[in-house]
Amino acid sequence: MKEQAITVDNDDESDEEESKYVELTKQISYSLQLSNKTDDYVAFEVKTTNPRKYCVRPNTGIVLPRSTCDIIALEMRTMRRDMSTLL
Repeated sequence: MKEQAITVDNDDESDEEESKYVELTKQISYSLQLSNKTDDYVAFEVKTTNPRKYCVRPNTGIVLPRSTCDIIALEMRTMRRDMSTLL
């Protein structure tokens, strides 16, 4: 059976309940760690489904043998409304 070349770990803990009030801009970040468990170099590319909403850094790279690479994904929220006003 072939060994899995790379694994992804999410370091973020579950977020606390978000406030229900309006926030005009809020940037949320997510951290990922790519782990190369092989003796080979592994290239990666992270693509987003919505480039205006998400920014990933680094979005391409090479993970060295038996090492890790930390990746940050930023989500930009432009507006959020008080949910109680919509009822």
